[in-house]
Amino acid sequence: NDGDWFDEANWQIGVPDTPDAGIGRPLPAFIVNGGIARISNGEAISEYTRIRNDSHVIVDGPTASWTEFSTMTLYNGKLDIFNGASADFERFDIRPDTFAEFNLLSGSRLDSGWTRFGNTSSDARSVIKVDGTGTFWRADSLSLYGNTLLTISNGGSVESVNNIGL
Repeated sequence: NDGDWFDEANWQIGVPDTPDAGIGRPLPAFIVNGGIARISNGEAISEYTRIRNDSHVIVDGPTASWTEFSTMTLYNGKLDIFNGASADFERFDIRPDTFAEFNLLSGSRLDSGWTRFGNTSSDARSVIKVDGTGTFWRADSLSLYGNTLLTISNGGSVESVNNIGL
């Protein structure tokens, strides 16, 4: 199913957004439509989001953006950012020992804080692709370990401000 990010029916506890002041850490937002949450126009804002159980988030197009103020976690899920879209994640994480795929393509940009991708199990794999002229991923700290494949191609670039751990 291909669902709109901004449609409440696609989420377990409603469309992700920032929490009300004083409530503390919100419950994580989970996609429940069994498929895709697409951001194709406008800015999605969230506090604590997990892409899991074969769900897929697509950020597509130059007027699409996603700001995550806490942790964005891939947990047996897929994230695509392409066609000039942008995203900004405070923390970007792949849960250990899961399958996850992240594609940053076609002139898109991701700014991420503390970023960790890795698997310790030979049964799991993380695949990351940064591809296309002007495609840029900037991380404050980037750690890749275990069964993780990072491909940078066709004018894409990755920069880690503090360190890159391999």
